[in-house]
Amino acid sequence: MHLRVPLLRQPNTNTIRVVVSFLWLHGMMLGMFYCSNLTAFLTITRQPRTIDTFKDLQESGLSIASTGSFFGTLLESSANQYMKELYHRYVPLFSSPEEWLVDGRAGFLTSIQPGNYIMAQINSKYRTPILRRMKECVWPFSLGVGMQSNSPLKPRIDQIINSITQSGLVDHWFKDTLRLATQWFMDNIVGSRNQ
Repeated sequence: MHLRVPLLRQPNTNTIRVVVSFLWLHGMMLGMFYCSNLTAFLTITRQPRTIDTFKDLQESGLSIASTGSFFGTLLESSANQYMKELYHRYVPLFSSPEEWLVDGRAGFLTSIQPGNYIMAQINSKYRTPILRRMKECVWPFSLGVGMQSNSPLKPRIDQIINSITQSGLVDHWFKDTLRLATQWFMDNIVGSRNQ
């Protein structure tokens, strides 16, 4: 039944008939599941493998571009082996990164807020999201706390700062600040011109 080969003898007793009927159901269900999984596998297009870590980025063979040489210096001096290897493919740009990013020739290193602006600008221009952010981030420049050298509080403060950043509070505060600044501008500058 599983291999679609006919039985050599007929099931004569009730016990054998019950066993054969269960085997027949099992074989039929197994065949249907196999065919449906195979059909689903063949009909659905697979998404390309995403780049989420610096290891994936290094293995992809893409060039790494950024505005100026600041991030190149950080890649070169990093303790992470994948980031050190990425330094050899680093390209400092002194113009818009759009042509490098749209063609898929390079990954672009930047801090969070300029990255959000570039992503919004390019994705809205092409009306489809063609850029995305990697999950791994090693240089959170947006937030810092000054402390005394060799302070025993540093590891705990680092955990707290990382928790605040990863929870989205920094983005929330940034959006609130933009909203309040826009509202103040509209009330004071545009409102005074209209009077």
